[in-house]
Amino acid sequence: MYSSAGVLIFGHDTVLLETRRLVLNRGGFQVWIATKGTEAVDVLLNEPIDLFILCQPLPGDVCERILETAHTLRPDMRNLLLGREPLAAASDKHDTFLRTFLDPLALITLIQNKINT
Repeated sequence: MYSSAGVLIFGHDTVLLETRRLVLNRGGFQVWIATKGTEAVDVLLNEPIDLFILCQPLPGDVCERILETAHTLRPDMRNLLLGREPLAAASDKHDTFLRTFLDPLALITLIQNKINT
């Protein structure tokens, strides 16, 4: 399906991250997860990431910093922000903010659409 599309998921809830990784792997994506900013930066610098998923809730300053870093390292990369509050660092061009929980098929479809736009 989309085996060449790389997705990085950043957050602090390892159970949620592993669940999302499993869902996206089954959808054909290559998935990395990171729970620390340094891990996320390492993946962004060294792996073929097409989409960055930021899973809130995390402290606002952590979310802002990692999103700003993602914008700097990969200015054309698509970003999906999952959480309650939009971030000041979010740009209109490549960032999509989502407050609602999506079932696995809807999440895969949204990610496919984001990568292909």
